[in-house]
Amino acid sequence: MLGLVTSAAAQAMNGLVAAIHPGLKDLRYRKRRNTFNRVIQPDGLIHVINFQMGPFDPPGTAEIPGLRPNLYGRFTINLGVWLPGVTEPGSQAPAQHGTRFINDYNCHLRARIGELLPEAVDTWWRLGAPGDQLAAIVSSAITGHALPWLARFSTWDDTLRQLEAAPADPTWFMSSPRLTAMRMRLARGEHSAAERDFAAHMDAWVKNPRNPSHLEFLAEIAAQHSFKVEVAAAKAGSPRH
Repeated sequence: MLGLVTSAAAQAMNGLVAAIHPGLKDLRYRKRRNTFNRVIQPDGLIHVINFQMGPFDPPGTAEIPGLRPNLYGRFTINLGVWLPGVTEPGSQAPAQHGTRFINDYNCHLRARIGELLPEAVDTWWRLGAPGDQLAAIVSSAITGHALPWLARFSTWDDTLRQLEAAPADPTWFMSSPRLTAMRMRLARGEHSAAERDFAAHMDAWVKNPRNPSHLEFLAEIAAQHSFKVEVAAAKAGSPRH
């Protein structure tokens, strides 16, 4: 019985993605399962749109509001921007594309569709809604909110400019804008500018520290790239650079 329930949800998801596919194909997105990629020239940034199903919870599983929603039978949309030549998130290796298909979790910039909608809350649609009606709602969300967000990051220079102009908040787009800008600068051999971005991130973290282990992570970055920022001084709340 559980297999039948799971299969029904998967079939509904496949049907929805198939309905959305033609519009994205017209925009030169290529598809692999529930993920779409589009390479943006001339700089080779890749825009990613991913349809994510909620994890399977058997029917009747208790939902705990604000803590544990039952997302089975629902889906959301993840967005990402992949930057060629920039160190992969969580890796020391520069990102290379080649024939590789990019998933949203490979991306350097990431967002959920709910962040971009007027309500600005994590949004999961129910797959049981009438097919045509749901496809129209999702298509409207992609056209009106997802694609404009992705379009902001279509060139190397525009992306770097926005990252360095944004508040140096470690939670921005699921990653720090200054550390991403730092990696972009390093990818182009701009060491001094990369060090400035690193120092701006650390200053912001000192003003609002959240994870003590992050300081060790920053120390590793400073040592790896020979930054002259005194990470140890952050323990006293006043980094010097």
